[in-house]
Amino acid sequence: MRFLNTSEKKLPPLAQETPTEVKSEKPEEFTDPLKVFYDHIDRFYPHKSKTKIPNPIVLPGDWEFDKASNTQKIKAVGQIIDDQAYQKLSSENLTEVQEEQNDFLVNLMLQRKKSSPTFRNTNKFPLTFKWKKSYVKNSQPSRDGAAGIKINNKVYVFGGQGITKDNQVKVLHPYTRKWEILTTSYSPKVRYGHSAVAYKQKIIIYGGWSSYSAKLGMRRCISKLLTLNLKTLNWQRHIALGKMPSGRRHHSAAVLGKHMLVFGGVDKHSEVKGSLYVLDLKAKVWEKPFVRGKFPCRRSHHTLTPVFPGNVLENPKVDLAHLPKLNSDRVSCGFYLFGGLDQEGKALNDLWTLKVDKGLYWAKVDLQGSPQPRYSHTSTFVNKYLFVFGGRNDQLFKETQELVQEVGVLDLEELVWKSVRVIGEPPEPRWGHIAVGFQNSVLIFGGMDYHRFMSAELYTLETNQQKVQNELEHEEDVENPRLLDKILQFEEN
Repeated sequence: MRFLNTSEKKLPPLAQETPTEVKSEKPEEFTDPLKVFYDHIDRFYPHKSKTKIPNPIVLPGDWEFDKASNTQKIKAVGQIIDDQAYQKLSSENLTEVQEEQNDFLVNLMLQRKKSSPTFRNTNKFPLTFKWKKSYVKNSQPSRDGAAGIKINNKVYVFGGQGITKDNQVKVLHPYTRKWEILTTSYSPKVRYGHSAVAYKQKIIIYGGWSSYSAKLGMRRCISKLLTLNLKTLNWQRHIALGKMPSGRRHHSAAVLGKHMLVFGGVDKHSEVKGSLYVLDLKAKVWEKPFVRGKFPCRRSHHTLTPVFPGNVLENPKVDLAHLPKLNSDRVSCGFYLFGGLDQEGKALNDLWTLKVDKGLYWAKVDLQGSPQPRYSHTSTFVNKYLFVFGGRNDQLFKETQELVQEVGVLDLEELVWKSVRVIGEPPEPRWGHIAVGFQNSVLIFGGMDYHRFMSAELYTLETNQQKVQNELEHEEDVENPRLLDKILQFEEN
Protein backbone atom coordinates (compact mmCIF):
# COMPACT_ATOMS: atom_id res chain seq x y z
CA MET A 1 0.00 0.00 0.00
CA ARG A 2 1.35 3.43 -0.90
CA PHE A 3 0.45 6.64 0.83
CA LEU A 4 0.69 10.02 -0.77
CA ASN A 5 3.43 12.40 0.20
CA THR A 6 1.53 15.13 2.00
CA SER A 7 4.53 17.41 2.32
CA GLU A 8 4.31 18.35 -1.35
CA LYS A 9 2.82 21.71 -2.15
CA LYS A 10 0.42 20.28 -4.70
CA LEU A 11 -1.52 17.16 -3.96
CA PRO A 12 -2.27 14.54 -6.61
CA PRO A 13 -5.89 14.43 -7.78
CA LEU A 14 -8.27 12.27 -5.77
CA ALA A 15 -9.97 10.61 -8.71
CA GLN A 16 -8.70 7.49 -10.41
CA GLU A 17 -8.35 9.12 -13.78
CA THR A 18 -5.48 11.46 -14.59
CA PRO A 19 -6.97 14.87 -15.38
CA THR A 20 -6.20 16.45 -18.72
CA GLU A 21 -4.62 19.86 -18.51
CA VAL A 22 -6.67 22.58 -20.12
CA LYS A 23 -5.00 25.88 -20.82
CA SER A 24 -7.31 28.84 -20.47
CA GLU A 25 -6.89 32.49 -19.66
CA LYS A 26 -10.26 32.56 -17.85
CA PRO A 27 -10.11 32.09 -14.09
CA GLU A 28 -11.22 28.67 -12.90
CA GLU A 29 -14.64 28.43 -11.33
CA PHE A 30 -14.61 27.90 -7.57
CA THR A 31 -15.28 24.33 -6.41
CA ASP A 32 -15.78 23.44 -2.79
CA PRO A 33 -12.61 21.48 -2.04
CA LEU A 34 -14.08 19.42 0.79
CA LYS A 35 -17.07 18.52 -1.35
CA VAL A 36 -14.64 16.97 -3.83
CA PHE A 37 -13.05 15.00 -1.01
CA TYR A 38 -16.40 13.81 0.42
CA ASP A 39 -17.62 12.80 -3.04
CA HIS A 40 -14.46 10.76 -3.47
CA ILE A 41 -14.94 9.06 -0.09
CA ASP A 42 -18.60 8.28 -0.84
CA ARG A 43 -17.64 6.85 -4.21
CA PHE A 44 -14.75 4.60 -3.25
CA TYR A 45 -15.51 3.86 0.40
CA PRO A 46 -19.24 3.13 0.62
CA HIS A 47 -19.14 0.56 3.40
CA LYS A 48 -19.02 1.18 7.12
CA SER A 49 -16.52 -0.50 9.39
CA LYS A 50 -17.13 -4.19 10.08
CA THR A 51 -14.69 -4.28 12.97
CA LYS A 52 -14.85 -3.15 16.56
CA ILE A 53 -11.56 -1.30 16.08
CA PRO A 54 -12.40 2.43 15.87
CA ASN A 55 -12.18 3.84 12.37
CA PRO A 56 -9.56 6.62 12.58
CA ILE A 57 -11.27 8.55 9.79
CA VAL A 58 -14.47 10.36 10.80
CA LEU A 59 -15.88 9.48 7.40
CA PRO A 60 -17.08 6.31 5.68
CA GLY A 61 -14.31 3.78 5.14
CA ASP A 62 -13.90 0.27 3.82
CA TRP A 63 -12.62 -1.95 6.62
CA GLU A 64 -12.50 -5.66 7.31
CA PHE A 65 -11.09 -7.63 10.22
CA ASP A 66 -9.79 -11.19 9.87
CA LYS A 67 -10.33 -12.94 13.22
CA ALA A 68 -8.26 -15.97 12.24
CA SER A 69 -5.06 -14.02 11.63
CA ASN A 70 -5.93 -11.03 13.84
CA THR A 71 -5.16 -8.66 11.01
CA GLN A 72 -6.81 -5.61 9.58
CA LYS A 73 -7.48 -4.90 5.91
CA ILE A 74 -7.42 -1.20 5.19
CA LYS A 75 -8.05 0.67 1.98
CA ALA A 76 -5.78 3.71 1.76
CA VAL A 77 -7.37 7.14 1.92
CA GLY A 78 -6.47 9.28 -1.06
CA GLN A 79 -5.50 8.30 -4.58
CA ILE A 80 -5.48 4.55 -5.26
CA ILE A 81 -2.09 4.06 -6.88
CA ASP A 82 -2.29 0.45 -7.99
CA ASP A 83 -4.21 -2.76 -7.49
CA GLN A 84 -2.48 -3.39 -4.19
CA ALA A 85 -4.92 -1.08 -2.41
CA TYR A 86 -5.56 -3.77 0.19
CA GLN A 87 -2.77 -5.02 2.39
CA LYS A 88 -2.88 -7.18 5.47
CA LEU A 89 -1.45 -5.33 8.43
CA SER A 90 -0.52 -6.77 11.80
CA SER A 91 -1.79 -5.09 14.95
CA GLU A 92 1.75 -3.77 15.58
CA ASN A 93 1.67 -1.75 12.35
CA LEU A 94 -1.92 -0.65 12.67
CA THR A 95 -1.16 2.42 14.81
CA GLU A 96 1.47 3.66 12.38
CA VAL A 97 -0.94 3.31 9.45
CA GLN A 98 -3.65 5.17 11.35
CA GLU A 99 -1.31 8.03 12.17
CA GLU A 100 -0.23 8.34 8.54
CA GLN A 101 -3.83 8.34 7.36
CA ASN A 102 -4.72 10.97 9.96
CA ASP A 103 -1.90 13.25 8.81
CA PHE A 104 -2.91 12.78 5.20
CA LEU A 105 -6.53 13.76 5.85
CA VAL A 106 -5.69 16.78 8.03
CA ASN A 107 -3.03 18.11 5.65
CA LEU A 108 -5.35 17.64 2.70
CA MET A 109 -8.05 19.70 4.38
CA LEU A 110 -5.66 22.39 5.61
CA GLN A 111 -3.92 22.87 2.24
CA ARG A 112 -7.17 23.11 0.32
CA LYS A 113 -8.57 25.48 2.90
CA LYS A 114 -5.71 27.91 2.20
CA SER A 115 -6.49 27.89 -1.50
CA SER A 116 -10.20 28.57 -0.83
CA PRO A 117 -10.45 30.99 2.11
CA THR A 118 -14.15 31.72 1.48
CA PHE A 119 -15.22 28.09 1.97
CA ARG A 120 -16.59 26.93 5.31
CA ASN A 121 -17.95 23.50 6.11
CA THR A 122 -20.99 23.87 8.43
CA ASN A 123 -21.84 20.17 8.74
CA LYS A 124 -19.36 19.30 11.49
CA PHE A 125 -21.17 16.35 13.02
CA PRO A 126 -23.80 13.92 11.81
CA LEU A 127 -26.90 13.39 13.92
CA THR A 128 -25.59 11.24 16.77
CA PHE A 129 -27.39 9.18 19.40
CA LYS A 130 -25.81 7.19 22.20
CA TRP A 131 -26.79 3.93 23.87
CA LYS A 132 -26.20 3.30 27.57
CA LYS A 133 -26.71 0.13 29.59
CA SER A 134 -27.93 0.31 33.18
CA TYR A 135 -28.20 -2.35 35.83
CA VAL A 136 -31.50 -1.95 37.68
CA LYS A 137 -32.18 -2.65 41.35
CA ASN A 138 -34.68 -5.44 42.03
CA SER A 139 -34.34 -6.46 38.40
CA GLN A 140 -37.34 -8.21 36.86
CA PRO A 141 -37.20 -11.11 34.41
CA SER A 142 -37.29 -10.17 30.75
CA ARG A 143 -40.44 -10.99 28.83
CA ASP A 144 -42.09 -10.86 25.43
CA GLY A 145 -45.53 -9.45 24.57
CA ALA A 146 -45.91 -7.23 27.63
CA ALA A 147 -47.32 -3.70 27.52
CA GLY A 148 -45.62 -0.63 28.98
CA ILE A 149 -46.78 2.93 29.53
CA LYS A 150 -45.25 6.06 31.14
CA ILE A 151 -47.35 7.97 33.69
CA ASN A 152 -45.97 10.70 35.98
CA ASN A 153 -42.32 9.87 35.25
CA LYS A 154 -42.83 6.19 36.06
CA VAL A 155 -42.97 3.24 33.66
CA TYR A 156 -45.75 0.71 34.30
CA VAL A 157 -45.40 -2.79 32.80
CA PHE A 158 -48.13 -5.42 32.76
CA GLY A 159 -48.48 -8.93 31.38
CA GLY A 160 -46.36 -10.75 28.84
CA GLN A 161 -44.54 -14.03 29.00
CA GLY A 162 -41.00 -14.93 29.86
CA ILE A 163 -39.78 -18.12 31.44
CA THR A 164 -43.03 -17.88 33.43
CA LYS A 165 -46.28 -16.03 32.74
CA ASP A 166 -46.83 -12.78 34.57
CA ASN A 167 -49.94 -10.90 35.70
CA GLN A 168 -48.33 -8.48 38.14
CA VAL A 169 -47.91 -4.75 37.64
CA LYS A 170 -44.24 -3.76 37.71
CA VAL A 171 -43.15 -0.13 38.11
CA LEU A 172 -39.79 1.19 36.94
CA HIS A 173 -38.47 4.38 38.54
CA PRO A 174 -36.14 5.78 35.82
CA TYR A 175 -34.36 8.25 38.09
CA THR A 176 -33.32 5.68 40.69
CA ARG A 177 -33.16 2.72 38.27
CA LYS A 178 -35.28 0.60 40.60
CA TRP A 179 -38.20 -1.80 40.02
CA GLU A 180 -41.23 -1.99 42.29
CA ILE A 181 -44.13 -4.49 42.32
CA LEU A 182 -47.54 -2.95 42.94
CA THR A 183 -49.92 -4.62 45.37
CA THR A 184 -53.31 -4.33 43.67
CA SER A 185 -56.83 -5.34 44.69
CA TYR A 186 -56.54 -8.63 42.78
CA SER A 187 -54.51 -10.17 39.98
CA PRO A 188 -56.17 -10.22 36.52
CA LYS A 189 -55.84 -13.08 34.06
CA VAL A 190 -52.47 -13.58 32.49
CA ARG A 191 -52.38 -12.08 29.02
CA TYR A 192 -49.97 -11.59 26.14
CA GLY A 193 -50.01 -9.35 23.03
CA HIS A 194 -52.37 -6.81 24.64
CA SER A 195 -52.19 -3.01 24.65
CA ALA A 196 -51.93 -0.42 27.43
CA VAL A 197 -52.73 3.30 27.29
CA ALA A 198 -52.97 6.04 29.92
CA TYR A 199 -56.15 7.98 30.67
CA LYS A 200 -56.15 10.39 33.60
CA GLN A 201 -54.58 8.40 36.46
CA LYS A 202 -55.64 5.05 35.05
CA ILE A 203 -54.10 2.32 32.92
CA ILE A 204 -56.46 0.97 30.24
CA ILE A 205 -55.72 -2.62 29.16
CA TYR A 206 -57.36 -4.03 26.03
CA GLY A 207 -57.17 -7.34 24.17
CA GLY A 208 -54.45 -9.95 24.22
CA TRP A 209 -54.24 -13.73 24.43
CA SER A 210 -55.46 -15.50 27.55
CA SER A 211 -55.91 -19.13 28.56
CA TYR A 212 -56.09 -22.04 26.16
CA SER A 213 -59.53 -23.63 25.66
CA ALA A 214 -59.37 -27.40 25.19
CA LYS A 215 -63.03 -27.38 24.20
CA LEU A 216 -62.56 -24.82 21.44
CA GLY A 217 -59.09 -26.02 20.56
CA MET A 218 -57.72 -22.48 20.53
CA ARG A 219 -56.39 -19.75 22.76
CA ARG A 220 -58.97 -17.13 23.63
CA CYS A 221 -58.58 -13.46 22.66
CA ILE A 222 -59.93 -10.97 25.18
CA SER A 223 -62.46 -8.30 24.18
CA LYS A 224 -63.26 -6.77 27.59
CA LEU A 225 -61.61 -3.66 28.96
CA LEU A 226 -59.58 -3.71 32.14
CA THR A 227 -58.79 -0.55 34.12
CA LEU A 228 -56.29 -0.04 36.93
CA ASN A 229 -56.83 3.06 39.06
CA LEU A 230 -53.37 4.16 40.18
CA LYS A 231 -54.75 6.10 43.14
CA THR A 232 -56.72 3.25 44.69
CA LEU A 233 -54.80 0.36 43.02
CA ASN A 234 -58.14 -1.26 42.20
CA TRP A 235 -58.75 -3.23 39.01
CA GLN A 236 -62.11 -2.87 37.28
CA ARG A 237 -63.62 -4.79 34.36
CA HIS A 238 -65.76 -3.00 31.79
CA ILE A 239 -68.21 -4.21 29.17
CA ALA A 240 -68.35 -1.29 26.78
CA LEU A 241 -71.35 -0.47 24.60
CA GLY A 242 -71.60 0.37 20.91
CA LYS A 243 -69.95 -1.31 17.91
CA MET A 244 -67.41 -3.29 19.88
CA PRO A 245 -64.47 -4.93 18.04
CA SER A 246 -63.93 -8.65 18.36
CA GLY A 247 -61.30 -9.86 20.80
CA ARG A 248 -57.81 -9.58 19.35
CA ARG A 249 -54.11 -9.64 20.05
CA HIS A 250 -51.00 -7.91 18.65
CA HIS A 251 -53.08 -4.93 17.58
CA SER A 252 -52.13 -1.30 18.14
CA ALA A 253 -53.77 1.19 20.48
CA ALA A 254 -53.18 4.91 20.99
CA VAL A 255 -54.90 7.69 22.93
CA LEU A 256 -55.77 11.26 22.03
CA GLY A 257 -57.67 13.11 24.72
CA LYS A 258 -60.60 10.98 25.86
CA HIS A 259 -60.53 8.60 22.89
CA MET A 260 -58.59 5.37 22.39
CA LEU A 261 -58.00 4.18 18.82
CA VAL A 262 -57.49 0.49 18.04
CA PHE A 263 -56.27 -0.79 14.67
CA GLY A 264 -55.49 -4.21 13.22
CA GLY A 265 -54.49 -7.31 15.15
CA VAL A 266 -55.33 -11.02 15.01
CA ASP A 267 -58.46 -12.73 16.41
CA LYS A 268 -58.83 -16.19 17.96
CA HIS A 269 -59.34 -17.73 14.50
CA SER A 270 -55.95 -16.29 13.36
CA GLU A 271 -57.72 -13.85 11.04
CA VAL A 272 -55.75 -10.66 10.50
CA LYS A 273 -57.81 -7.50 11.01
CA GLY A 274 -57.68 -4.15 9.23
CA SER A 275 -60.45 -2.03 10.77
CA LEU A 276 -60.19 1.06 12.95
CA TYR A 277 -62.25 1.38 16.14
CA VAL A 278 -62.56 4.32 18.54
CA LEU A 279 -63.51 4.03 22.22
CA ASP A 280 -64.85 6.94 24.25
CA LEU A 281 -62.99 6.30 27.50
CA LYS A 282 -65.33 8.49 29.51
CA ALA A 283 -68.62 7.01 28.29
CA LYS A 284 -67.18 3.52 27.59
CA VAL A 285 -68.78 3.41 24.13
CA TRP A 286 -67.16 1.88 21.02
CA GLU A 287 -67.57 3.34 17.55
CA LYS A 288 -66.44 2.29 14.09
CA PRO A 289 -65.82 5.71 12.56
CA PHE A 290 -65.95 6.78 8.95
CA VAL A 291 -62.41 7.27 7.69
CA ARG A 292 -61.51 8.87 4.39
CA GLY A 293 -58.56 7.88 2.21
CA LYS A 294 -57.11 4.52 1.27
CA PHE A 295 -56.73 2.13 4.21
CA PRO A 296 -53.44 0.37 5.03
CA CYS A 297 -53.49 -3.36 4.40
CA ARG A 298 -54.58 -5.73 7.17
CA ARG A 299 -51.79 -6.28 9.64
CA SER A 300 -50.72 -7.24 13.14
CA HIS A 301 -47.58 -6.72 15.30
CA HIS A 302 -47.32 -3.11 14.02
CA THR A 303 -47.07 0.24 15.83
CA LEU A 304 -49.44 3.22 15.93
CA THR A 305 -47.78 6.23 17.55
CA PRO A 306 -49.59 9.49 18.46
CA VAL A 307 -47.66 12.64 17.56
CA PHE A 308 -49.36 15.68 19.07
CA PRO A 309 -48.51 18.58 21.40
CA GLY A 310 -48.48 17.49 25.04
CA ASN A 311 -51.28 19.84 26.06
CA VAL A 312 -53.57 18.13 23.51
CA LEU A 313 -52.39 14.54 23.82
CA GLU A 314 -52.65 14.32 27.60
CA ASN A 315 -55.75 16.46 28.08
CA PRO A 316 -58.64 14.08 28.98
CA LYS A 317 -61.19 16.66 27.87
CA VAL A 318 -59.99 16.76 24.25
CA ASP A 319 -62.55 15.30 21.85
CA LEU A 320 -61.69 13.91 18.42
CA ALA A 321 -64.79 15.56 16.99
CA HIS A 322 -63.88 18.99 18.39
CA LEU A 323 -60.12 19.26 18.36
CA PRO A 324 -58.42 22.54 19.26
CA LYS A 325 -56.17 24.13 16.68
CA LEU A 326 -53.02 22.03 16.55
CA ASN A 327 -49.61 23.69 16.61
CA SER A 328 -48.12 21.94 13.59
CA ASP A 329 -45.21 24.36 13.11
CA ARG A 330 -42.76 21.93 14.71
CA VAL A 331 -43.98 18.49 13.70
CA SER A 332 -46.56 17.00 11.38
CA CYS A 333 -49.30 15.91 13.79
CA GLY A 334 -51.22 12.66 13.50
CA PHE A 335 -51.05 8.95 14.33
CA TYR A 336 -48.08 7.24 12.61
CA LEU A 337 -48.45 3.60 11.58
CA PHE A 338 -45.30 1.66 10.72
CA GLY A 339 -44.45 -1.91 9.75
CA GLY A 340 -46.09 -5.07 10.98
CA LEU A 341 -46.99 -8.48 9.60
CA ASP A 342 -49.54 -8.75 6.79
CA GLN A 343 -52.06 -11.57 6.29
CA GLU A 344 -49.59 -13.40 4.04
CA GLY A 345 -46.99 -13.49 6.81
CA LYS A 346 -44.75 -10.86 5.18
CA ALA A 347 -42.91 -8.26 7.24
CA LEU A 348 -43.72 -4.66 6.24
CA ASN A 349 -41.91 -1.33 6.33
CA ASP A 350 -44.54 1.04 4.96
CA LEU A 351 -45.41 4.28 6.74
CA TRP A 352 -48.92 5.70 7.08
CA THR A 353 -50.39 8.66 8.91
CA LEU A 354 -53.91 8.96 10.30
CA LYS A 355 -54.83 12.63 10.28
CA VAL A 356 -57.50 13.95 12.64
CA ASP A 357 -58.20 17.47 11.45
CA LYS A 358 -61.58 17.84 9.69
CA GLY A 359 -62.38 14.18 10.31
CA LEU A 360 -60.23 11.06 10.17
CA TYR A 361 -58.35 10.12 7.02
CA TRP A 362 -55.50 7.76 6.13
CA ALA A 363 -52.59 8.83 3.96
CA LYS A 364 -49.58 6.80 2.90
CA VAL A 365 -46.22 8.52 3.39
CA ASP A 366 -43.77 7.48 0.66
CA LEU A 367 -40.23 8.33 1.71
CA GLN A 368 -36.80 7.22 0.60
CA GLY A 369 -34.46 5.36 2.93
CA SER A 370 -37.13 3.43 4.87
CA PRO A 371 -35.86 1.09 7.60
CA GLN A 372 -35.84 -2.67 7.06
CA PRO A 373 -39.21 -4.48 7.08
CA ARG A 374 -40.05 -5.73 10.58
CA TYR A 375 -42.76 -6.67 13.03
CA SER A 376 -43.02 -6.83 16.84
CA HIS A 377 -40.89 -3.69 16.95
CA THR A 378 -41.43 -0.43 18.85
CA SER A 379 -41.90 3.15 17.64
CA THR A 380 -41.29 5.93 20.17
CA PHE A 381 -41.87 9.67 19.77
CA VAL A 382 -39.20 11.83 21.46
CA ASN A 383 -38.73 15.52 20.69
CA LYS A 384 -39.23 15.75 16.93
CA TYR A 385 -38.16 12.20 16.04
CA LEU A 386 -39.89 8.84 15.76
CA PHE A 387 -37.47 6.08 16.81
CA VAL A 388 -38.11 2.61 15.36
CA PHE A 389 -36.16 -0.06 17.21
CA GLY A 390 -35.91 -3.83 17.04
CA GLY A 391 -38.40 -6.14 15.40
CA ARG A 392 -38.42 -9.46 13.63
CA ASN A 393 -37.87 -10.31 9.96
CA ASP A 394 -37.93 -14.05 9.33
CA GLN A 395 -37.06 -13.74 5.64
CA LEU A 396 -33.96 -11.69 6.47
CA PHE A 397 -32.85 -14.27 9.03
CA LYS A 398 -33.49 -17.14 6.60
CA GLU A 399 -31.34 -15.54 3.90
CA THR A 400 -28.55 -13.95 5.94
CA GLN A 401 -28.78 -15.40 9.48
CA GLU A 402 -28.92 -11.77 10.66
CA LEU A 403 -31.40 -10.02 12.93
CA VAL A 404 -32.83 -6.53 12.51
CA GLN A 405 -30.25 -4.22 14.10
CA GLU A 406 -30.72 -0.73 12.65
CA VAL A 407 -32.48 2.11 14.44
CA GLY A 408 -34.87 3.92 12.12
CA VAL A 409 -35.18 7.66 12.81
CA LEU A 410 -38.00 9.64 11.22
CA ASP A 411 -37.64 13.42 11.35
CA LEU A 412 -41.21 14.64 11.88
CA GLU A 413 -40.36 18.22 10.97
CA GLU A 414 -38.93 17.44 7.55
CA LEU A 415 -40.73 14.09 7.13
CA VAL A 416 -37.57 12.25 6.08
CA TRP A 417 -35.82 9.14 7.34
CA LYS A 418 -32.52 10.40 8.73
CA SER A 419 -29.08 8.86 8.33
CA VAL A 420 -27.73 8.84 11.87
CA ARG A 421 -24.69 7.78 13.82
CA VAL A 422 -25.46 5.48 16.77
CA ILE A 423 -22.68 4.93 19.31
CA GLY A 424 -22.27 3.51 22.80
CA GLU A 425 -23.23 0.07 24.08
CA PRO A 426 -26.31 -0.97 22.08
CA PRO A 427 -28.83 -3.60 23.16
CA GLU A 428 -28.81 -6.93 21.39
CA PRO A 429 -31.28 -7.24 18.48
CA ARG A 430 -34.69 -8.22 19.83
CA TRP A 431 -38.44 -8.10 19.39
CA GLY A 432 -41.47 -8.09 21.68
CA HIS A 433 -39.71 -5.61 23.99
CA ILE A 434 -40.99 -2.45 25.69
CA ALA A 435 -39.94 1.07 24.68
CA VAL A 436 -41.08 4.35 26.23
CA GLY A 437 -39.99 7.94 25.81
CA PHE A 438 -38.58 9.52 28.95
CA GLN A 439 -37.44 13.17 28.77
CA ASN A 440 -34.89 13.16 25.90
CA SER A 441 -34.32 9.42 25.90
CA VAL A 442 -35.82 6.14 24.75
CA LEU A 443 -35.91 3.41 27.41
CA ILE A 444 -35.72 -0.23 26.24
CA PHE A 445 -36.48 -3.30 28.36
CA GLY A 446 -37.11 -6.99 27.73
CA GLY A 447 -37.85 -8.81 24.50
CA MET A 448 -36.42 -11.95 22.95
CA ASP A 449 -34.73 -13.37 19.86
CA TYR A 450 -34.87 -16.79 18.20
CA HIS A 451 -32.94 -18.46 21.02
CA ARG A 452 -33.67 -16.78 24.34
CA PHE A 453 -35.25 -14.00 26.34
CA MET A 454 -33.06 -10.94 26.71
CA SER A 455 -31.17 -10.05 29.89
CA ALA A 456 -32.83 -7.82 32.49
CA GLU A 457 -30.71 -4.70 31.93
CA LEU A 458 -32.27 -1.38 30.99
CA TYR A 459 -30.98 0.37 27.86
CA THR A 460 -31.24 4.11 27.25
CA LEU A 461 -30.86 5.85 23.89
CA GLU A 462 -29.83 9.45 24.56
CA THR A 463 -31.16 11.82 21.86
CA ASN A 464 -30.12 15.23 23.19
CA GLN A 465 -27.41 16.30 20.75
CA GLN A 466 -25.67 18.72 23.09
CA LYS A 467 -25.48 16.13 25.84
CA VAL A 468 -24.16 13.47 23.48
CA GLN A 469 -21.44 15.77 22.10
CA ASN A 470 -20.43 16.88 25.61
CA GLU A 471 -20.02 13.25 26.64
CA LEU A 472 -18.00 12.49 23.53
CA GLU A 473 -15.59 15.33 24.20
CA HIS A 474 -14.85 14.06 27.71
CA GLU A 475 -14.45 10.40 26.91
CA GLU A 476 -10.92 9.05 26.62
CA ASP A 477 -11.92 6.54 23.96
CA VAL A 478 -13.43 8.98 21.50
CA GLU A 479 -12.85 7.78 17.95
CA ASN A 480 -9.63 9.42 16.80
CA PRO A 481 -9.54 12.39 19.24
CA ARG A 482 -6.36 13.88 17.72
CA LEU A 483 -7.89 14.05 14.27
CA LEU A 484 -11.18 15.35 15.60
CA ASP A 485 -9.41 18.16 17.47
CA LYS A 486 -7.50 19.15 14.35
CA ILE A 487 -10.63 19.21 12.23
CA LEU A 488 -12.45 21.36 14.79
CA GLN A 489 -9.47 23.73 14.96
CA PHE A 490 -9.44 23.83 11.17
CA GLU A 491 -13.13 24.72 11.08
CA GLU A 492 -12.74 27.54 13.63
CA ASN A 493 -9.90 29.08 11.66
